Amino acid sequence: MISNSFHSSTKSHSISSVGSLAKVERHNSRGYFSFYYDQSKISDLVGTADSLAADVENAINQTFAENISAYNEKQKRADRKIQGSAFEYFAGNKNLDIACEAIFQIGDKEFWSQFRTDTVVNRNGKQYILKSYPKEIKAVMDDIFKKQISAYENIYDTHGAAIAEKIHAAYASSFDVAQSAELDYPNFKEIYAMGSKAQTEQVGKLDPQAQTRYAAYYDARNTMATIVKLKLRERIAQGQMHIKTVGATAHYDEYSPHAHGVSLCYADGY
Repeated sequence: MISNSFHSSTKSHSISSVGSLAKVERHNSRGYFSFYYDQSKISDLVGTADSLAADVENAINQTFAENISAYNEKQKRADRKIQGSAFEYFAGNKNLDIACEAIFQIGDKEFWSQFRTDTVVNRNGKQYILKSYPKEIKAVMDDIFKKQISAYENIYDTHGAAIAEKIHAAYASSFDVAQSAELDYPNFKEIYAMGSKAQTEQVGKLDPQAQTRYAAYYDARNTMATIVKLKLRERIAQGQMHIKTVGATAHYDEYSPHAHGVSLCYADGY
């Protein structure tokens, strides 16, 4: 069986600043020198290919300019209005991400070894293994990656109910963990309501077993709070969750062909 996957972690693939966006662009476009990477072995699948940063900025401005304009019109005080473009507002707000990166892949390293050509070269006293694939593989995979990206963009339409069910299950499980912990340790609820410094001090006074239990309690309460605050289940049900891929590049100079997609992930209803 050949695996068909994409992944995007909330931390390492979150693009929260202009600087991090520039790093993603350099990596994806092979915009720096490396004996391992080869700019001639990549394919631009989505975007203008001239500048990922410019594509992201234009996409954010086009998507959110109307929202910011509507917000500013409601403000009676000038100092409460959002100044500059939508992209400038996102880039300057530490609580907002500019974009999110996802990795698309078919198969694994072992599967691709039958199609990959490895060339060993010696440069500057070091040995490097250069990877490459025939043009026929690149043509087929470019098409598959585009299909994966399309499926990713439409995932809330095709799998919204399943995603909502997973979120509901996460909430229910977290609720059980929190309720059980509060029955055994009634002071947990009080500690959780404290500020971070006071909370750390109080947890430090607990015995090791209670500290372990509180860590699980803390994670459970945070999970519940996030689901409620962001109204994830409601927004999925109302079709308010959106993914727009702004740029995507396929790499054929590593052990497995894969594509990096940079997207805007946002929701209506705020």
